[in-house]
Amino acid sequence: MPRPGDRDEGEQLQSFEGYDDDEPTPVLAQGTRDDLDLAARIAKQRAGTVPDDDIAALAHDLKNPLTIIMLEAAQIEQRLEPAPPAVQRGLERISQNAAYIDRLVSDLLDMASHDAGKLELRVDSLDLARVLRDAVGRAVPTAERHRVHLVVRTVCHVEGDEMRLERVVSNLVANALKYCEGDITVQLDARGSYATVSVIDTGPGLTADESRTVFDRYRRGVTTTSGYGLGLYACRRIIEAHRGRIGVVSQPGRGSRFFFEIPFLRRS
Repeated sequence: MPRPGDRDEGEQLQSFEGYDDDEPTPVLAQGTRDDLDLAARIAKQRAGTVPDDDIAALAHDLKNPLTIIMLEAAQIEQRLEPAPPAVQRGLERISQNAAYIDRLVSDLLDMASHDAGKLELRVDSLDLARVLRDAVGRAVPTAERHRVHLVVRTVCHVEGDEMRLERVVSNLVANALKYCEGDITVQLDARGSYATVSVIDTGPGLTADESRTVFDRYRRGVTTTSGYGLGLYACRRIIEAHRGRIGVVSQPGRGSRFFFEIPFLRRS
């Protein structure tokens, strides 16, 4: 009898304990299902866009001035403490938007590195719950009218790149904030030999076709014209580099559960 999180021969996830039995089948990001037209899709994506080498160079050029902006904003906030409310709100907006641009630039760099076969992870032993707390803590100031709940059901130690895993969680939370009007839950579970992180929202949900393509490069939601369609694609590439999987469970009108799973740390 399969355990929660175990894989069958078709590489589909079994039903998860703690979720509804009628939850739709998870749709996993994969590089095989649509690869018959991969060359055509890549050609279409790159038509009229900047080549990957130039994207990487541009992202590197943006990193230094962006870092200066973030440091200067932090220093101004310290010097003016306590700052007048209007100034404080302005500094918070600068920090929030600078953090968004920093995440976008990092996604660009990882996208170009991965597609060139050069994505290198800084792997260490990690307490995944702490990574989630840090990511959620950074997301809360930008949540405004949303509440972001963190539910940790188990202790999970993994081998991974802390900065990139935190960015995956931040991207998933930011994606939920963009489409969801209600609360968001970030949940950590142990399923078999894998740690599973879920970001659950009460947004409009996705159709089956949208679920199959949501992790593709340059893919944006149909209800928004903002963003560049890189965040979820970057999440996919980072999780795949960790020997993990990423996917979504969603139905129109019933919200979405974006999740990723990576193997537990193997101790000798």
